[in-house]
Amino acid sequence: MKAPLAEWNDELLLDALASSDELAFAEIYRRYQPRVFRFAFRMTGSADAAEDITHACFMSLLEDPFRYRRESGLATYLCAAARNQSLKRLRRMRREPPHGRGPAADPGYRHAGSWGIGTLSKKDLPR
Repeated sequence: MKAPLAEWNDELLLDALASSDELAFAEIYRRYQPRVFRFAFRMTGSADAAEDITHACFMSLLEDPFRYRRESGLATYLCAAARNQSLKRLRRMRREPPHGRGPAADPGYRHAGSWGIGTLSKKDLPR
């Protein structure tokens, strides 16, 4: 009898994913989605952007699981993909006009600094 997917290590899940096992993908997503989302959110300062980036990272893994070469951990690979997607989005945001984005349009929006990390305003600092 097979062990439940939650007990499988990443290698077994990736092998199953390479064989188009949708349940393996669901387990990988369950394990790593919160971490990738938090990472992308810290990079962009926007929940909407972090959600889009997280989706793109997992879709990339689903579409081509062989892109991950298994030289590092799966979490490292996914966070590196999220970093690249975040930097790409931040560069695009600097080039394009806001079009309704920013504090007035999105109360959860924080402008990202040049290092891709959300900046603090004076009101965020303790008194």
